[in-house]
Amino acid sequence: MKVTEVFFGSRAWIGLLILSLLAFMFVAMLTGSVPLKQQVRPGDPLNAFLSHMNDRVPALMQQYQIPGCSIALVQNNEIVWLQAYGYADLESGRILTSNTPMRVQSISKSVSAWGVMKLVERGMIELTAPVSQYMKSWSLPEMEYPAEALTVGRLLSHTAGLPLGDVFTIYSPGEKMPSLQEKLTQEVVPMMEPGITFSYSNTGYNLLELLIEEVSGQDFSEYMRTEVFLSLGMKGSSFNWDSTMMPAPPTGYDLNGNPVPVYVYPEKASGGLFATAEDMAMFAMAGMGAVVICDSFFSQIITTIKVIIVQRRPLSI
Repeated sequence: MKVTEVFFGSRAWIGLLILSLLAFMFVAMLTGSVPLKQQVRPGDPLNAFLSHMNDRVPALMQQYQIPGCSIALVQNNEIVWLQAYGYADLESGRILTSNTPMRVQSISKSVSAWGVMKLVERGMIELTAPVSQYMKSWSLPEMEYPAEALTVGRLLSHTAGLPLGDVFTIYSPGEKMPSLQEKLTQEVVPMMEPGITFSYSNTGYNLLELLIEEVSGQDFSEYMRTEVFLSLGMKGSSFNWDSTMMPAPPTGYDLNGNPVPVYVYPEKASGGLFATAEDMAMFAMAGMGAVVICDSFFSQIITTIKVIIVQRRPLSI
């Protein structure tokens, strides 16, 4: 075979490959799996961005089979847009509304941390103190490391060496389940020396839940309602699921599209919060205000934050 035949034959195959690639990209663009171009740019008017969102969000929901989502947009410490898309329940056709509370899972930890810091602010607890110092009705189980090493600050920052915890066992509302103390006795077993490294832990935040109850003398859910939700204007938030919630929280769906019945945990601080997107925006704004007070540099950077709650069933991890 001549060299020229090999050369031109290779060129033909290369050309065919390029044409096939271009055809694939064209089809992908038409189906929306690859965006044709960036439709909004920084500095564009807010209305342009909102128009883009109203086009893009439903397309993404369809692409990823998301039944419903609720979005709040914060700009310059103000909620400038609030919108819900899709359904709260597919079978009944119940429409999702912006005032529908959703389970926010592990975002609960940030809110719970706010509750702990309220006690710190009042001088009722210290970040460097061992959590055992504040326990009255429950004692830490025996452990390899000194109990004094499990400080409040380390629990807050996931550096207490505690395990992730049980994130798979769930219960139906009204079903008999272990107490918070019983779960903590099972799970408060450090995997590594406290204070050495970061290790994400639901167990640590559930221990902080008990800390709040012991120090405040209140039920955790009630303390969070009076000391955090009311003061921050989070009117649609609760750590207690209630069958009388109006509107009712949406039906959850697993990755195969099967409905997931309402479920609860014995613990609440690590992932038990129900809240609306508007409430989570209120919480975000409160944090943004704290950032402005602490550092004016970051106030120039954090000017816009989007709070999105997707109607799925993520684990508290």
